[in-house]
Amino acid sequence: MRPSTNSPPRLNSHADKHERRRKWPEYPEETEAGSTKGVVFAAVLFGTDGKLSKIKFYDTPNSQASDAVKKALEKWRLKKIFGGGQEPTMTRTAIRFHFVFEDGKGRVEVATDQEQNEFGGEWGKRVCRASFDE
Repeated sequence: MRPSTNSPPRLNSHADKHERRRKWPEYPEETEAGSTKGVVFAAVLFGTDGKLSKIKFYDTPNSQASDAVKKALEKWRLKKIFGGGQEPTMTRTAIRFHFVFEDGKGRVEVATDQEQNEFGGEWGKRVCRASFDE
């Protein structure tokens, strides 16, 4: 079964009650102050059950940031998407989070919908295909 390449999940949507319950990555407190800042870019594959199946990081400030993203995504459950024959399909997409350190405090910011769409557009589709097609 070939995964569908979908637009990135709407990370900033407040209209959908499922979106509001989504678990975001937490800033890794165990790192040296300010050492975790930058953007995490990843290609992700969710199985037919809506759970994270695979993840491949293309950019990350350090392993603690990528671990935080993976830990959060493992808690996500996407709504099932059905193919033309009405069978559930896998979902692959690209995703981005900003790890920020300001005023002595760290936080994770979700990419705007525009940033997500730019990252998850044609470039993201090519990356996801290359990452997960065997």
